Amino acid sequence: MQSAATTLALAYTAAAASGSSSLPSPRTRKPTLTSTTPRPIPNSYWATPLLLACEYPYTPSLCRTTLQKLDLILQAGIRTFIDLTEDGELSPYAPKLNQSVTRLG
Repeated sequence: MQSAATTLALAYTAAAASGSSSLPSPRTRKPTLTSTTPRPIPNSYWATPLLLACEYPYTPSLCRTTLQKLDLILQAGIRTFIDLTEDGELSPYAPKLNQSVTRLG
């Protein structure tokens, strides 16, 4: 079974070989994960059905009543976090993450 990208690439190659400039309609393309699965925070996207990529998920300056990005990500079902920042670069969110996990379950 061919993927949508393979189908599109084959259609483009066939169109170029025949001298035609027409490409398949965007409607025939497979929808992206982000269009079918809501993003938990604005600056995020689903890289795969199980992998969410996003900006730094903690803003310590938000007041206690504001829902943190961490909470929204946890509510989306994410349970593994990989922090790509260097030590001291930003405020650590591990303590807040542990509190959120305890509170949200």
